[in-house]
Amino acid sequence: MRTVLPPWILLVSWLLVLPRDSSSLATEDAVNNAAPRIAGCRVGFDGLFKVGHWTPIWVATEGDESSSPLTVEVTTPDNDGVEVTTAEPVETRGPTMVGPRLTLVYVRAGRLGGTVTVRLLSEDRHVLDRRELSPSSSRAGGPPFGPLPSTGELVVQLGGGSIGLDKAIADEDSDAGAILRGVAIVNDADALPINWFGYDGVNVLVLTTSDVDFCTRLAADDRRMNALRKWVELGGRLVVCAGRTAPEWFAKGKPLADLLPGKLIDVVRLPQTQAIESFAGSGDPIGRSGVQQNIAVPRLVDVMGRVEAFGRGNDLPLVVRSVRGFGELVFVGIDLSEPSLAGWSGRNSFLRALLRPYLIDADQITTRQKLVSLGYDDLAGALRQRLGRSFAGVAVIGFPLVAALVIGYVLLLGPLSYLFVEKLVRRPWVAWVVLPLVVLGMSAGAALLMGADKPAGAERMNTAELVDSDLTTGRTRGNCWATLYSPQAVRFDIALEPRLPDGQHVRNAQTLVSWLGLPGSGIGGMHSTGEPIDVTGVGYRESSDLKQLLGLPVLTSSTKSLGAQWDSEQNWQARPPIAAELHVGDDGLVAGELTNDTGARLANTCLLHGQWGYRLGDLAPGQTLEVGPELSAIRVRTIVTRRARPRSATGQNVFLADRATSGELLNLMMFYEEAGGESFAGLPNRYQASCDLSRLLELGRAILVAGGKQNGSQWTDVATGKSLENEQDQSTVVYRFVLPVDDGPLTTDN
Repeated sequence: MRTVLPPWILLVSWLLVLPRDSSSLATEDAVNNAAPRIAGCRVGFDGLFKVGHWTPIWVATEGDESSSPLTVEVTTPDNDGVEVTTAEPVETRGPTMVGPRLTLVYVRAGRLGGTVTVRLLSEDRHVLDRRELSPSSSRAGGPPFGPLPSTGELVVQLGGGSIGLDKAIADEDSDAGAILRGVAIVNDADALPINWFGYDGVNVLVLTTSDVDFCTRLAADDRRMNALRKWVELGGRLVVCAGRTAPEWFAKGKPLADLLPGKLIDVVRLPQTQAIESFAGSGDPIGRSGVQQNIAVPRLVDVMGRVEAFGRGNDLPLVVRSVRGFGELVFVGIDLSEPSLAGWSGRNSFLRALLRPYLIDADQITTRQKLVSLGYDDLAGALRQRLGRSFAGVAVIGFPLVAALVIGYVLLLGPLSYLFVEKLVRRPWVAWVVLPLVVLGMSAGAALLMGADKPAGAERMNTAELVDSDLTTGRTRGNCWATLYSPQAVRFDIALEPRLPDGQHVRNAQTLVSWLGLPGSGIGGMHSTGEPIDVTGVGYRESSDLKQLLGLPVLTSSTKSLGAQWDSEQNWQARPPIAAELHVGDDGLVAGELTNDTGARLANTCLLHGQWGYRLGDLAPGQTLEVGPELSAIRVRTIVTRRARPRSATGQNVFLADRATSGELLNLMMFYEEAGGESFAGLPNRYQASCDLSRLLELGRAILVAGGKQNGSQWTDVATGKSLENEQDQSTVVYRFVLPVDDGPLTTDN
């Protein structure tokens, strides 16, 4: 007799064998569920991201089309463990939209061990669905989630062509299990951010044009292409690999033509491969010895940049490094996925040589940095601690005073009270009066002492700012660091008003304001793998445009470290802030004329180019200065190290990060490699590595540096518009102007 199963069992069995979606947006439950829900999440680049940096998170939602407006909220802990929430509305489904709706949210995770919470809210803020993302959830089969330290390295390949990047630049893990270097391959153009700061944590992007479908979609997406270009101009590093398909993307009028350091003429066959093998430092030939290889390479003319490898003689540039704003563009005229190169044993060495200027050696990245006494292991941590060390009008209560008060309190409660009651007044019942009087008196004294260290009715804020202006692209960027001290427990709404050297507000500035983390694994460090503890018990929010922090809690007599980035694009064709006509003389030194048109006095200026520079002193508004043989040339390293480490009265000339001023730390961070790197500083400079413009000096740009306390950007209260700073607060502002130098259209590096 045949057994007939109930219909509901058949239905459940059919649902269980349905195929799952294998994309990175993990889906759960049945698709026809009418209730709005979170269908999946995608974090960073193939799940990789850095703590302390802006990170894109895509949230896929699906459900009832007729529901009220929905909002996606993403909450992460900052480095102090306080929850920070960013919200974005869910896009209303259009008539042509199919599949889940994607909402892009930018957040900054503050701890390696922190959990990212994603919520879907209704119009009345009712939680419809919730997801928690953490490394443990990824191991349990959830979406990829791989946090890297703020000082780690993230290399991203754009396009799915197999060029061997993941083998040449292998992932590196620490002894504690944290990822120190990650390599991500993104083969879907829709998985790229639409804002430049989505690439904030990326060290190098490698674009491969052999993936035709990827390049087609990327080139047709104006938002993503503009974000990519802006990221490079604001300090990013982009490597472009192009072979036989180059005319399709880089010919005149094609969508990627502006990513070349010259003009594409045609594609030719590489006559010999020795240049590639020599660049890689490999003794193994490409292909079989004596056999002609059919490797197609694009031929460029009017090349601007430094050529590191030629295909033949001084013709057919194969590796060109050129400056783009504050960033760098590297052109590679071979397709590393071609069969003859894919089987070449030296391909890994070629890639490592290509990326060597932007990454540290593998044996160095796994070396555990010495933890200094204040808990940081990076120069940015030294700057953060310096800004929070002392404040104008705030007296620091040291341990000796606290210890003396404790001892005095014990003496009053014990021996002194006994002598007074038993020996002097000889009335035992007086002890019942003396005890509360002593407790009340000491409590009142402690309250008075607590109030004595607070400035009268005002907050205090120490600030540092580095403002860069590039006269070629018209880009201006600012990096701001601050520590806010509050005498009372207060919630702040904070924004930043960027300003130029003359004190004028920057028009159309794009500003990002957030907390500033401590790179390290000490107390309050971002590299702790444990769950953070929120001592405030209340969180705060990022505004939807990321320009404001809303409801930021600061406890009584406590501090909060803040960080901000801003940028703008100025039209300086008529009157740039520095009018410069510079060229390289026969002696290899820069010469020409400079005019200060900033409208402000520039203090303690110096001009740097290549390995040599000049000290120029102060430049008054409108002043013109001749640069030439009459000035004494000084080594750039000498200028940079002396600005970062002024010689003391005792003659000691050793840089100590924990004793340096904020100005000295800034002067080191902005030319870190020229100063000698870690051998000079004693600490790495990885968290704020984009501040270092040493590479621009190597690639032919001149940089005018000016320092001093001037009209820097202002941290303001959102409600009142008033500045949170005052004249007594410590403030350091450094300006850099990147100037073009006429040294011919082509330089070589043999």
